[in-house]
Amino acid sequence: MTEIAERMAENCHRLYEYAYLVSRVRCHLKEGLTLKNAIDLAIDDCLKEGILEEFLTKHREEATMDLMTELYTVERPGFLRRSMTAQRSIRL
Repeated sequence: MTEIAERMAENCHRLYEYAYLVSRVRCHLKEGLTLKNAIDLAIDDCLKEGILEEFLTKHREEATMDLMTELYTVERPGFLRRSMTAQRSIRL
């Protein structure tokens, strides 16, 4: 665990757990998984370790969609804009 993660854990356990979930997603992405599969596996990892267990058990689908949106926005800034443009042109 990095020094920053340790400080976060001391100050806000829930934030630490969320940061851990995101770090697991990124690790799985580096392994070559698709974003959806990386998120699913990261959630499984967290559930096995008791991280965000109650929330992820009740709201897994919502958490998956939120993570997909957040990671696409942060890691691929133009993706959502291009995707929405493509959807609009399909509707026309």
